[in-house]
Amino acid sequence: MTYKQIVLLYSLALFAHLNINANVTHLQTIAQSYEQLDPLENALKLAQKLTNNDPNYNNISHYIVQNLYLLNFGILAPNERKEARPFFEKLFNEKKISEFDMNIIDFNLELDEQVMSRWTNNPLPLNCKNKRILITNGWGFGDHIMHIRYALCLKKAGAYVIAQVKSPLVALFSECDYLDMIISTEDKKPQVDIVIDYHLLMKLTYPIIKKIIPNYQPYIKADKNLTLDWEKKLEPDRNFKVGICWQSSGACYLDQKIHSIRNIPLKSFEPLSKLKNISFYSLQQVTGLDQLQTIPPTFKIHTFDETFDKTHGAFMDTAAVMENLDLIISVDTSIPQLAGALGRPVWTLIPYSADWRWPVTRPHDTPWYPTMRLFKQTKVGQWDDVIEKIVEELKIYSDQKKQA
Repeated sequence: MTYKQIVLLYSLALFAHLNINANVTHLQTIAQSYEQLDPLENALKLAQKLTNNDPNYNNISHYIVQNLYLLNFGILAPNERKEARPFFEKLFNEKKISEFDMNIIDFNLELDEQVMSRWTNNPLPLNCKNKRILITNGWGFGDHIMHIRYALCLKKAGAYVIAQVKSPLVALFSECDYLDMIISTEDKKPQVDIVIDYHLLMKLTYPIIKKIIPNYQPYIKADKNLTLDWEKKLEPDRNFKVGICWQSSGACYLDQKIHSIRNIPLKSFEPLSKLKNISFYSLQQVTGLDQLQTIPPTFKIHTFDETFDKTHGAFMDTAAVMENLDLIISVDTSIPQLAGALGRPVWTLIPYSADWRWPVTRPHDTPWYPTMRLFKQTKVGQWDDVIEKIVEELKIYSDQKKQA
């Protein structure tokens, strides 16, 4: 059995085994979204294995919670999502899913304050003053960028904050004055009083969603000198300037097929080229650059040389360029999260089965980043109507900014 089949069957099994209000049509929708249809009886057999705690399936349970339990809320009505919660609570009580998974489920369900009190069962359960606290165990670049804001909470509580990050992020995070020390994941961990996971920092704040996400904006800064350098370089371009990113590397994903639903072929953005007085700049890195050769000459995208984000460190030029752009348009990857952390205007294109951080109850905006707008697929795998909406909104937005 392939990993993809296990993922799908696990999802179907949970819905069938837990008797959640998901009929056959719902189950088929889930299956079709991953281009795989499997008999329901196979899912029921797998449910029996799950009930018996078969260790062969335990190693992927966390990944599936993140990428399937929550994605599937997108095809459930609001009342069905609320009815689903007791079953996830049962899994949590039986230690089949973690407390972090349960917190994220609650976040996506946006239930009442009593339910959300789970987030504050351990409200900064430590005296941070003069404590050396190491934050560690992040996931991808975007996760690091999103969660580093919580280091400021620790700093305000009097802690000496040490952040362990992926090595390419060291230079970028060096601009954060609330971090006392930054080490890479390859470095030896220093002596500290407390070690805490990046994701658990979300539990150390307040009882309701709007306060769970402290909006210290911006909480990441671009290098001042680089920002001035790029201001001079881009100054001759008097057009409305838009940065664009169409593909994520997906380096932290186990299943690239599932991850690929975020990506959009660059040629799909071609309708944007018909808008007047707008310049496009590529913020694409590493993967997807070959697609620049597939677009027609009428779709002009400015690119940067091989020193970009190399000489000064990863994301350093990108952040400085973003400070000099009027708008960033991107698929769901680290680029829009960086733009949001910088407090820059950013439009993020997300698939129908979106990542957990984009709740189905907030299809157009996000509490994570006040300067971000979301443009979500209305049908699995179809981006054309999303791009049409982007073209329409970009014309209005750019005209407004030019007149301001």
